[in-house]
Amino acid sequence: MKKSEIEMDSNSLLLSDDHRATILISVKDPDGIQLIQQCIPDSLNFKIGFNNTADIDFDLCIMDEISFSENEELFHKCKEETAPLFLPFLLLSANRQATRQNETIWEFVDDVVYTPITPQQLKTRIKILLKQRSYSLKLEQKNKELAKKNEQLKTEKEKFQLLAENSTDMISRHAPDGTYKYVSQSSKELIGYEPEELVGHNGFDNMHPEDRSRLEGKAMDFQERGEIQRWVFRKGTKLGTYKWTESVMRPIFDENGDLIEIQASTRDISDRKRYEQKLEEEKAFTNTAIGSLPGLFYVVDKEGNYIRWNDNFAQELGYSGEEIAQMDPLDFYQQEDHDLVKSKIAQAFETGHADAEVELKTKEGALIPYYITAKRFTKGGEEFIVGTCMNLSEIKEAEYELEQQRLLLDAIINQTEAIIYVKDSEGRMRLVNNSYKELFGLEGHQIIGKTDKQLFGDELHKNVRGNDKKVLEKGQTIEVEEQLPIGDGIRHYHTIKYPLKGVPGFENCLCGISTDITDRKQTLQKLNERIKEQRCLYSISNLSEQDYANASELLAKAVEYLPQGLQYPDLTEAAITFDGNTFITDNFRETDWELSAESTRIEGKPLKIQLVYTDTGTISKEDPFLKEERQLLDSIVQTLTSQIDRILAREKLQESQQRWETLVQNDPNLIQLLDPEGNIKYINQSGAAILGFKTPYELIGKNYFDLITLDEKERKLAQKWIKDVINGKEKEIHTYKITVNNGTELYLESQGVPIKLDDGQVGLQLVAQDVTERVKSEIELKESLKEKETLLQEIHHRVKNNLAVVSGMLQLQSFNTDNKEVIKLLTDSEKRIQTMALIHEKLYESSSLSKISFGPYIKELIENIKQMTINGEEIDLQLDYNSFALNVNQAVPCALILNEVISNAYEHAFKGRKEGRILISIKQRDNIIHVRVKDNGRGLDADFVEKKNESLGFTIIDTLIEQLHADLNINNENGLDLSFSFDKQEVKGSSSSLI
Repeated sequence: MKKSEIEMDSNSLLLSDDHRATILISVKDPDGIQLIQQCIPDSLNFKIGFNNTADIDFDLCIMDEISFSENEELFHKCKEETAPLFLPFLLLSANRQATRQNETIWEFVDDVVYTPITPQQLKTRIKILLKQRSYSLKLEQKNKELAKKNEQLKTEKEKFQLLAENSTDMISRHAPDGTYKYVSQSSKELIGYEPEELVGHNGFDNMHPEDRSRLEGKAMDFQERGEIQRWVFRKGTKLGTYKWTESVMRPIFDENGDLIEIQASTRDISDRKRYEQKLEEEKAFTNTAIGSLPGLFYVVDKEGNYIRWNDNFAQELGYSGEEIAQMDPLDFYQQEDHDLVKSKIAQAFETGHADAEVELKTKEGALIPYYITAKRFTKGGEEFIVGTCMNLSEIKEAEYELEQQRLLLDAIINQTEAIIYVKDSEGRMRLVNNSYKELFGLEGHQIIGKTDKQLFGDELHKNVRGNDKKVLEKGQTIEVEEQLPIGDGIRHYHTIKYPLKGVPGFENCLCGISTDITDRKQTLQKLNERIKEQRCLYSISNLSEQDYANASELLAKAVEYLPQGLQYPDLTEAAITFDGNTFITDNFRETDWELSAESTRIEGKPLKIQLVYTDTGTISKEDPFLKEERQLLDSIVQTLTSQIDRILAREKLQESQQRWETLVQNDPNLIQLLDPEGNIKYINQSGAAILGFKTPYELIGKNYFDLITLDEKERKLAQKWIKDVINGKEKEIHTYKITVNNGTELYLESQGVPIKLDDGQVGLQLVAQDVTERVKSEIELKESLKEKETLLQEIHHRVKNNLAVVSGMLQLQSFNTDNKEVIKLLTDSEKRIQTMALIHEKLYESSSLSKISFGPYIKELIENIKQMTINGEEIDLQLDYNSFALNVNQAVPCALILNEVISNAYEHAFKGRKEGRILISIKQRDNIIHVRVKDNGRGLDADFVEKKNESLGFTIIDTLIEQLHADLNINNENGLDLSFSFDKQEVKGSSSSLI
């Protein structure tokens, strides 16, 4: 082959960057060979001759008709094996007519050159064919690269779909205009739509109108900025509601920088939004609450700097906010209180709490008594003290007034000769006066808390207890005569007993006032033997103190009866002196014949009776008065003394009742009397104020249920409650919500007892306490608890999702390796992670956040293991369990043990066999959990004990058995028989060291 006489352009022979053209020459005609030599340089790759298709390594074949006839079959084979790649064939023909008529040649060759022809023409035809060959090679290379990219894209798509289908977030792909191109299955859980219902629709279509108008403009940012964006908006659900969602969107661009797709991950943040709103509301509530506190509020750090205070702090002490911020806590106290204040501050930081009563100094120098509290709290790793200051000025004044009232009441009770006492419904003494203690010679601690039976024995107890029950059961005042053992004898007492009503701490108690009438009784018994003395004494004794407004009216009447008791009533005149007043008969005058008697038992006020004879002509001068008359006069004095005592006691009782009525009127609770229809017969001032009225008189006679607003259900319940109480049924304290006259909503806590009204009907005594603040606090506490439970469920949900993602990552990793050992390790780890993820799934689906129903959980776990284990054996798996709930910190290690044992049985126990059986038993007996797994496989290897420590599975089992404090038994005869048992406990803390 000689050097071409015509040089060819080197670029014409360069088919690619490193591939120069190779030409196969199969020409028999000498003229044709000579022509080719003039066109092709010596440096060109070329081959001569063509005998088979084993080596098709050329880019152009030049042949003549002779060569074509000899190698036609090989040429056709060569074309077929290189297709679809273009392999050009050029025919040199000397017989134009014969070639044109040969259809076989035209079906095969790519170009025909008729000789004679110039070298330049042949060169041009060769260049054209090589150019076509170059295009074909480049196209083939492009196709290979495209196929490789398609394969990579397919792999990436499979990975993406795996992650998308296992994620609780809704994964979606969008066209640049927002149209859905792909949506993951999570769309149904998120917004209720199946993926196919969304594909083809625009993502803005079911967005809240306010959010759509806000975000549509941001869509242009993808093209302009090309950054990942995070959008928060309300997404419409299939039910017609909206959910707060958060989408993370990633723009995808082609090689020219044009936006071709948007990938999005959307999750439900409704709970987070509600929580954020709740935090804002709580913050506003806290600020409002602090600002509205009635006392002083402050927060101080450990260096003594004031961090926060309410307006009252500045206003009451007279300092500005700027001044307080620069002051030290000691600046508000006198020098002599500094040591106390320092010790209390130190105590608060050390123990967490301190309090003290101390005076605060105003800016003007005035001292105000306060009760100050301090409590430690930690924020951001720093310790602070928060506290309040309560102004005690009014309390101190109230304490002084209360002490005065106490002393007055003490004087009234203890400066009387009558014995006064208070008993509860069980007959135990709650209060006695000094006369009671002196009468029986006992100290207060020997009496208080004791019953009459314990103090005086059975006989007296039966008599007195019967009277007590009448008072407590009927709620009425009674007057009775009772006998008490005094010394060696029995004393007689006139007793008034009445129930105490509306006195806090003394509910269901009675008060008794007993006046000693023993002397009168004895005198009456003697006068029964003597008619005249009896008539006089009887007349005077029957002057009932109830008929007279005061002692003076009684004595004015009694003085008229006195002469009738003496031997000479017509000659007798009488005088009674008491409390500076004298009462005399018409003709009374002092004479030498006088019989007198005096008593000072009436609160130290002397009672003196004088009897005189005005005409002594027929009267013995030595002893004009009989012995019995002296006794009569003494009896009269005692009688009048007792009667006056009762009058005075009644007056005091009336005063006492007025005081108790005052207490009822001033009681802060609502106290009222209702008839069976709910009409108000009595109500105290506080009750009227609670119901939104100024005075009780506005309410008397009106129906209680017409004055308040209740829903129909609450009204019926309240009316039934009143009727049940009136009918004697014991009812618990009733709490209900009302709206009062001024529109305020209140919660009242009511209790009532039946009571006999003035008209004889049995009505209701109702005491209601305003518990609005307490009920609201309870409602807020329940809502807070519910939020915490929701957050805890969300945590379990998140943990389950995160474990699902980890499981998906392990599954993806196993797709990228052909190493069976690595695949097994990844699969085993995936099973363990899914075991733990299933625990958290059951927890957030359960009503309990710390326990799961273990039997159904294991049943689902076994199904997961079966789905992940691929083998040819037919495994008969039987599960036997009873119902019990297991603490999550015991459920996790127990489930992991079962995962290891059952997975091992599936993978190894039945190799070489077509079928097998696995029996699983999980039972609770007497608070002990018994677990057993038995198969009929080939069992463990003979040397499994020696190699046990080398097995990760047995290492995990041993660790978890130790964590459960369980007893493990392994039997390797006729298959593996593994069992363990442990005490069921409420385990706190992390469930396993492996988690």
